[in-house]
Amino acid sequence: MLTKNTLMAGLTAGLLLGGLWSGTALADVDVKDPYSFVTSEKAMVGAAFMTIANTGEAEEKIIGASAPEVCDHVEIHSMLENDAGVMQMRKLEGGLAVPPSGEVELKPMGYHFMLIGLKAPLTEGQVIDLTLERESGDPVKVSVPVRPRVMPKAE
Repeated sequence: MLTKNTLMAGLTAGLLLGGLWSGTALADVDVKDPYSFVTSEKAMVGAAFMTIANTGEAEEKIIGASAPEVCDHVEIHSMLENDAGVMQMRKLEGGLAVPPSGEVELKPMGYHFMLIGLKAPLTEGQVIDLTLERESGDPVKVSVPVRPRVMPKAE
């Protein structure tokens, strides 16, 4: 009886592992250059920026994020130009798609994570613990350093 159970366990494990290693395309996320900017004393919102790379062979979708020590909630936003030529920020519905073997840059005036309901101002040198929620897998934890906003020099 022991031999039969051992054989069945081995066969089951082999089938399971074989299914996992059969070339099923999975998405994998790599985050590069995360950053945020210092906020004023009375600011109720901040933003986080980064490049999200998908090193896998299937599309990845970031469906949400959280930073509970820093803010009440996080939304994924986009910036779009309206018919009058004015840039408008909008919550991105349905998540942020990252193509297979591709990347999406989150930057000022583009896609970004909006940190809503700040519990305190964001300060230089602070590090925000941001968790990205993936549609296809485990969350991704990102350490986001806060840096001063550098204004372009007037000419």
